Amino acid sequence: MKIPRRIIVCGMEWSIIISDTISRRKQPLWGLCRVAEKQILVSRGAPRLETLLHEVVHAIESSMGADWSEEQVEYLARYAATFIQANRPLIRWLLKSLAD
Repeated sequence: MKIPRRIIVCGMEWSIIISDTISRRKQPLWGLCRVAEKQILVSRGAPRLETLLHEVVHAIESSMGADWSEEQVEYLARYAATFIQANRPLIRWLLKSLAD
């Protein structure tokens, strides 16, 4: 399944861009959250679920005006990914409930 190109985070539209390479300060990255542009970049070779959730957590952090450490963002994204993977029936039920 293809990753959507647009998502809503805290009421704001963000773009998701899949890129061959992403870097900041000459360091290669799996993902990057560009707050001012409302863009989430994900490297083509990155683990998609974990990377996308990590960058979404950064987007939420920014929208809240929070200042979380990279370690906090990483843990929250990793635990969210684990939760989603371990609870697929609940995720399906939540999505169905939203559609009703």
